[in-house]
Amino acid sequence: DRHGLEKVKSSGDSYMVVSGVPIPRPDHLEALAHLALEIAAAVADLKDSQGRDVPLRIGMAAGPVVAG
Repeated sequence: DRHGLEKVKSSGDSYMVVSGVPIPRPDHLEALAHLALEIAAAVADLKDSQGRDVPLRIGMAAGPVVAG
């Protein structure tokens, strides 16, 4: 994709991506931040069926990854 991120999983209303995996990259945090801001902008004007803002939570973490 255009951000060079790797989708780990999507489930219900959550979407998990990683950056710098499997190939390390020096701008991994910036790439995640750009995606987060893009998602926030995309849903900023969305409303639910009663006209309320659609809630959005974005979390980011950095550090070594252990998987398996």
